[in-house]
Amino acid sequence: MIRFLTFVVFAVLMVVPAFANCDAGEKQLVLGLADNDSKSAQRLAADQLKLLLDRDLQGKACLQVVSDQKKFADAQVFDSLKKGAAVLALPKLSTLANVVREYRIFALPFAFANFQSVAKFQASPEWLAVQPKLSSSGVQPLGFVHGGFDQLVQRKQVLNPENAIGVRFDTTGGGGFSDIVSGVKGISKRRNNKSIAQGLADGDFDIAPVTWADLSDPKLREALNSVVETNHAYRGFQLVVSSAWLESLEAALRTEIFQTVQRGLNQIAFETIRRERSARNSLMRANKPVLALSRDQWLRWRSSVSRVWTQYSNAHGLALIAALQNANRLP
Repeated sequence: MIRFLTFVVFAVLMVVPAFANCDAGEKQLVLGLADNDSKSAQRLAADQLKLLLDRDLQGKACLQVVSDQKKFADAQVFDSLKKGAAVLALPKLSTLANVVREYRIFALPFAFANFQSVAKFQASPEWLAVQPKLSSSGVQPLGFVHGGFDQLVQRKQVLNPENAIGVRFDTTGGGGFSDIVSGVKGISKRRNNKSIAQGLADGDFDIAPVTWADLSDPKLREALNSVVETNHAYRGFQLVVSSAWLESLEAALRTEIFQTVQRGLNQIAFETIRRERSARNSLMRANKPVLALSRDQWLRWRSSVSRVWTQYSNAHGLALIAALQNANRLP
């Protein structure tokens, strides 16, 4: 197994003056983030990318990471890039779906069985044909960053979707999870300002969606009966660059920056997968049951939300859905 060194940078996130941390003569790249959490997938990816770029492009270019929730949240990110507040950004895929509707495919419930399926779909000709549509917003895509998958914590063990009828689900987060609950004929419940751990402990609901990172909470570990590894929702981001800024670079430097960024994104993908596996293994070492769905069970859960998939294919055609299904096929 290839192992990559994990770099953790502890810093107060703030907007900094131009050319901070850059040597004289270096071209500055500013990466804008909306997320202020030093442990978020976006920030960890940005910090690792900075370390790689600063090292490999020393004397030529450097990366400065800044955070500003007003400038880089949701649709504002595109205006901020156009105005020069940054040249790079790492928006959520859901943000990009507001500009290019085909991106909604990443929000489909049970879209991807695992990270390998995500990578295969993102590299498919059908998806690559969608990427140029981002140019209308003045940006070009450089690559994807994994955020992770959602799982299910349970008080009442449910592995088969047929057994979820009448089971109470925490749908506070809404979105695609509400579609899952509706598809399996479960009952939607909201937490009313309680934490997931408290709602589960109080018996307000039987099942709730969580990330592996959420499961580091001791109170949540204490409240749950088991975790079912469903990978029912994918969280991801895309690194985008200002088209105008990219085109202003000399060809040689543009190529070198692009190649370095690609190496960085590959390393970040490995590190994200390692981090998810580590969190899963930590839970198992704490003697908390982690149950994996069989291939048949996973496909039956996906069939329960076929209505949502059909709505997407009706809006955007069958080609992308076919590519997604192909990405999920076993070798």
